Amino acid sequence: MAHIEKKLGKRGLSYRFIVSAGFDCNGKRIFHKKTWKPPPNMTEKQADKAANREAVLFEQSIAQGYSPDNKQTFAEYAEYVLELKARAGKKHRTISGYRALLPRINVAMWCWR
Repeated sequence: MAHIEKKLGKRGLSYRFIVSAGFDCNGKRIFHKKTWKPPPNMTEKQADKAANREAVLFEQSIAQGYSPDNKQTFAEYAEYVLELKARAGKKHRTISGYRALLPRINVAMWCWR
């Protein structure tokens, strides 16, 4: 179950969702966090209910393998996406074709920096 923190600040009401995704190789807990702000026309009770729905959706996306980690390189992210596509049922030949193109793309991405 996602932990929901309700915050009332200068900019209005917002909610922070925290979902645990198990442990890393060192035994440290892995947490994913997301902040959600309700539309201004919602009452507080409506916002609470919508926040619960958003928390469930966020928890489901984490359980399905979505990882909002901005510390990845492009190569790591591309490999992650290919693994998701393979698990989703893309054909082996398609995935292997994409993997064959990755070295060229990674070199091009390195040159853009």
